[in-house]
Amino acid sequence: MTLVEIFFSSFIIAFTGAMMPGPMFTATMLMSSKKGFISGPLIVLGHGTLELLLIILLYLGFGSLLKDHIVMGSIGIIGGVALLWMSYEAFKFSDNISVQNDKKRLNNSAFFAGIITSLSNPYWIIWWITIGLSYIVLSFSYGLKGIITFYTGHILADLVWYSVVAFSFSFMKRFITSRGFKVIAVVSGIIFMVFSIYFIWFGTKQL
Repeated sequence: MTLVEIFFSSFIIAFTGAMMPGPMFTATMLMSSKKGFISGPLIVLGHGTLELLLIILLYLGFGSLLKDHIVMGSIGIIGGVALLWMSYEAFKFSDNISVQNDKKRLNNSAFFAGIITSLSNPYWIIWWITIGLSYIVLSFSYGLKGIITFYTGHILADLVWYSVVAFSFSFMKRFITSRGFKVIAVVSGIIFMVFSIYFIWFGTKQL
């Protein structure tokens, strides 16, 4: 596989994965509808920073450690608790619909939301120790240049998709009433809670 093929295939695979609804999509929907477009790229920045660290770990040979059931179970439980906290924040957010008061708080949390919604998802880890690790091995034949090519295609897919999502919801915010913001926040809180319960169950099952 050439570098061009690595780039485009990693982009396509990541793009189809990014389109699946999940905690990161929910966070982007909630934050961009309230704060604006910048929330999307900030969430991807947090997500991408975490993925870069994970790629380094996998590159250094820590893939077998991440496959350990205790590690996977711990990630699921801790991640579930983190999403439960995000659910609480979303519900609390729905009670305070002041745009001016919440913009700064959301701006500060968007980057960390990208980290939390990624790290809290045990299936994100599973993807990386299977498909992701395979790509790293494949890309390694080109050395560091291959790894960079793979990562660039992968993270660019996330940036494109979540920027589209953020733009869509930030554009709609001018037409959304206070009641509409409350509904979005409540729905987001419920989705976070559902994923929280599922991830905690997954983690407990692993242990």
